[in-house]
Amino acid sequence: FDSYGTMTRDVLENVNEINDIGHHFGHGLFEKEIEYLIENEWAKTAEDILWRRTKLGLYLNKDQQGALIHWLASRLE
Repeated sequence: FDSYGTMTRDVLENVNEINDIGHHFGHGLFEKEIEYLIENEWAKTAEDILWRRTKLGLYLNKDQQGALIHWLASRLE
C-alpha cells in the first residue's frame, strides 16, 4: 500500500491467496509486482525495477538481484 496506494488493487488483480503473487525475490518484491511494472509502467530491466521504480536495489543481495535478472531475461525473450 505504501508504494502503490489506490493502485494496489491493480497490482494485486486476480490474487486470492499468497501463491498467486508468484516468486519472492526478496524484501517484499514478488513476481506479481514485477509483472505489473512490466505491463503498466514499461519496466524492461532489473536495474529499472530495483533502482528507479522500487528502490529495492538497496536491500537485495547479488544472488537475489541475479535471480531477478535471470527471470526477466526468460520473461522478456
